[in-house]
Amino acid sequence: MNRVTLEKTGPRQFTGTDERHKTFTMDIAPEFGGQWDGLKPSELLPFCLAGCIAVTAVGILEKMRQGPFDLSVDVDFEHDEAPPKAFKKFKLTWTYRGANLDPAKLKQAIETSEQKYCSVSASLRDDIVVEHHIRQALPARTLAT
Repeated sequence: MNRVTLEKTGPRQFTGTDERHKTFTMDIAPEFGGQWDGLKPSELLPFCLAGCIAVTAVGILEKMRQGPFDLSVDVDFEHDEAPPKAFKKFKLTWTYRGANLDPAKLKQAIETSEQKYCSVSASLRDDIVVEHHIRQALPARTLAT
């Protein structure tokens, strides 16, 4: 079994540590006793969903001999207004830059990653909507390799 650990490091602040000793900090708004000195816990799920799909999609694209390219993901999300404020919808907008990336292959890599490999998307309830939108950015800088 895998393990992560949370340690209280402030009034409502916690630092998370994984088995590789990588850390991150969570905190909440001052009106709820926090200091905003970290990520909001409920915003970690959108990060995790996008990250899980993205890292595997990039690996798939590399196997398809796509690249070099830059890639970013914006995640818009909706949740219930009443506690526990469960998530209802995620809209992931994938922006890529690079002439050596076929948008159809990017779409295929995203779908394969989400449906076959991403444990985060597999763990979401069936009634949560996840949408993907792909757009190409204008070339502006040197591409990551």
